[in-house]
Parts: sequence; C-alpha cells; structure tokens
Amino acid sequence: MTHFTIPFSPEFKFSELDVKYATDIDLFKELFKYKPDLNGIIQATNDRFKHFPVDRSLLVENLLDQYKEMRDCDRVRENIKSLEKPTTFAITTAHQPVLMGGPLFIIYKILSAIVLASKLNQLEDHPYHFVPVFVIGGEDHDFEEINHFHIYGETVKWDTDQTGACGRFETVGLLEVLN
Repeated sequence: MTHFTIPFSPEFKFSELDVKYATDIDLFKELFKYKPDLNGIIQATNDRFKHFPVDRSLLVENLLDQYKEMRDCDRVRENIKSLEKPTTFAITTAHQPVLMGGPLFIIYKILSAIVLASKLNQLEDHPYHFVPVFVIGGEDHDFEEINHFHIYGETVKWDTDQTGACGRFETVGLLEVLN
C-alpha cells in the first residue's frame, strides 16, 4: 500500500490559520488547557473522569435504537454498550451537510476518529477505553451557511425555497449546480 502525506499549505486551500495550527501548535498554547496530542487527550480524560460524571444510559439507548436495523455490526453494538462504563470515552467527529463537501472528506473524518481511538487504546498506563463516534449534522437549519462553495475564485450557489432541516431537503436543483 502506498502511503503519502499531503502538507498543510495554502496551495491546498487551507486557511492561513489552519496551516499555522497544524504546523506550529505552540503559537496557540495559551488558548487551550491541554496540548492536542495523545498525552493531552489522556490528561483531559483524567480531568473529565474526575470532575464531570455523566449519565450515559440515554446516549447508549439512543445509539442502540439507531442501529437496531443494522445487521452484522456486533462490534459497533459492543462499542456502543461500552459507553455505559464511566471509563469509556467517545472520540467524536461530526460532519454537517455541505454543498460539494464530498464523501472523501466524510470518510477521512470517520477514519481519523477510528485511528485516534485505536492509538489511544494502545497506550499503556491509563484505565480508559476509547470508542470512535461519528455524528452527521443532518438536522442543521442554517442553509445559508452550507448552500455554496468556492472553486477557482468563483462562488457556486444552490438556490432553493426549501426550509427546515437541510439533511431532509430534496435534491431538486442540484443538477444545475453540478453543471
């Protein structure tokens, strides 16, 4: 398998702020309590465990309900059930529907959460279990935020009179956007 790294640079349309965050995290150290690395996550988990007990049963109940029709997902159900334990933490990523945000970015985000949870589970000297959780923001009502994208110096916009949760919109008019 070929593996390569894409650099964080403005040529790839990352913002200048995103590039600085990815390449020189010390510039931002005064803005957060924990360093965004594996040890920082464990430190945050220690504090969360000690100072913020939560009732996990509602989360587990809802997740199991969402997966009740799925077949052959025993591992997923085991991970969901493990969230009932106070020593299990979710590595969560989310994605809001966005015009031409593409499936590749969603897959990348999901895989990143899976890989991070796996790396944390392989660390020694902590009592925690980490479970990847992906949330799709289909209930977002802020259509003006997601109805356009920028490409080659132009803005492409989807105009529709639909209202409500964007994840429930009909795709009428998207062919014109694609064209």
